[in-house]
Formats: sequence, C-alpha cells, structure tokens
Amino acid sequence: MLDKLHITPNIISLFGLCINILSAIAIFIGHLQTGGFLLLFASFFDMLDGAMARNTKQMTKFGAVFDSTLDRYSELFSLCALVWFFYAKMYGDLFILATLLSIIGSIMVSYIKARGEGMGIKCTVGIMTRPERVVVLMSALILNPIHYLILPISMWLIALASNITAIQRLLYIRKVTKQEDKAVKNNKEDTA
Repeated sequence: MLDKLHITPNIISLFGLCINILSAIAIFIGHLQTGGFLLLFASFFDMLDGAMARNTKQMTKFGAVFDSTLDRYSELFSLCALVWFFYAKMYGDLFILATLLSIIGSIMVSYIKARGEGMGIKCTVGIMTRPERVVVLMSALILNPIHYLILPISMWLIALASNITAIQRLLYIRKVTKQEDKAVKNNKEDTA
C-alpha cells in the first residue's frame, strides 16, 4: 500500500528520524515518559523501513547506509538530550559520565561492525546491540517516574554492556582475521 503512495523505505527512515528528534526534544525538556513513548513509536518505523525494502524489492546499498546513518543520528540525539537533562536537573556527574560512556559504546559498536563488514566480515556478535540499547533506554524513560534511579542505572547498564559489546566485536574480528591470515600464509607455503 505504501509503495502505491510512492512512499519509499528511505522516506519511512526519515519519518522515523523525525519522531526520534521529537523524542530527544521531549527528553531535553524533561518529559521523559513522552520521550520514551515517542522512542517506542519511532521503533515501529525503524522495523518498517527494512521490512518494506525487502518486501517491495527496494533494497539498495545506499538505502542500507542511509538507514544505518539515520539510526546513529537517532540514538545520539536521544543520548545527547539525556546528557543535557542530567546536567540541567543536577543529577550528578556520574550520571552524565554514564551517558557519555553510552555514547562512546554506541558509536564503537557500530564503527567496529562497519569496519568488519568493510573487510567482508559479518559482525553481529555482542550482548548489547542497537535493539537492546533502544529497548533499555525506552523502558527506562517510561518507567523512570516509578523511581528516579531507574534511568541512571539503565544508563550505566548501556554504558558497560555496549562497551563490552564493542570489545566482543573487536575480538571476534581478530579471531576471523587471524584465521584468514593463517589460511593465506598456509596457501603461500603450499604454492612455494
């Protein structure tokens, strides 16, 4: 139906980004539950764009890069809004640090995956990939009114687990490349 309206997967991705920006604005001004529910709504479009691309055979290399890029922006907008929220509400430096470490982990998980894929290694290992990070963040935002420490504790969880995931991916790529290097070395010795 959407393809008949000339709505492409890239338009769906852009719409999802717009909702994520609204979520970040809500977080920025302190409406955490609203931000969480908007994040939940945006997640629907994040799943829809890929499914639509596959079902309508509109999958392109650019579309994959475009979607991945918008995913990074979406996540970083939310996390940056949280840094401001923690700062403005004087939650404390440890909560800001947790969010900054979450930003670093998020970027590194994606970066290592992209570098691996650039070398032809599919790298999806790890305990805290983007879907898990989004679920934890969304849940924490929605549940934060129950107890004010839910969100900061969740940020520490994301910070630790995402950086562990980055290390897991790096070790996985090391293992695969070591095997490849060994195979190349053995092949050279066999042909010598």
